[in-house]
Amino acid sequence: MAAIQEVSAQDTLIFQSMWTHFATADTPNVDYVDFQISEWQRLTHDLPVEPNENHFANTGIATWYPEKINTDIVRLGIGLFGINGSVPIMSMPFELIPALSLKAKVVNSKPLKKGNAVGYGAEYHAPNDGYLITIPIGHSDGYPFNGSGMRALVADGQIGHIVGGVAMDQSMIFVTNPVAVGTTVTLIGRVGDQSITMQDLAEHTQSSIVALMNDFAPRLQRIIVS
Repeated sequence: MAAIQEVSAQDTLIFQSMWTHFATADTPNVDYVDFQISEWQRLTHDLPVEPNENHFANTGIATWYPEKINTDIVRLGIGLFGINGSVPIMSMPFELIPALSLKAKVVNSKPLKKGNAVGYGAEYHAPNDGYLITIPIGHSDGYPFNGSGMRALVADGQIGHIVGGVAMDQSMIFVTNPVAVGTTVTLIGRVGDQSITMQDLAEHTQSSIVALMNDFAPRLQRIIVS
């Protein structure tokens, strides 16, 4: 309380907002949600100075407990991407449309013979004749190191798989038919009636959706589309 009074007394400072975050808003533990709300109400009841804004409603509260929102702002996080970060614990009460995709263009394409080894350790061997395409996304970009085996959707309709391990700055994909350099490959997103979701990637790599999204590196180009 003393700190609030001190801040409010300064001409150069504004007591703009107070906020908190919920520990169990994305779980069935509504009792702890109610406990946190009651504590918030107790602590903010007799403030010497009112802030301009109060907020505590994250994606979890807005999705599963919207009736409990009584603050000025809703802070959507992962929900803005159309992603349920709480699967399989909580199912959505409404449909979310994923708004995030991860794509790259082919920088190299070459034939691969049956039995040819690919990648570090030469652990992957081509099961039949095909083509190996390379895209400039690797684990330094935040694509998981253990993403080998994940599907990749090629713009020409082919479904390839990442093989040979994910390298630092690139990944290699085995496909059946030749692919031209410059062709778009989708690692997360939809091509036609095929899709790869963040949940698919999380399950394959035994990680969490939130952790994977936070790993995407700043050097990945962000493009906002309307």
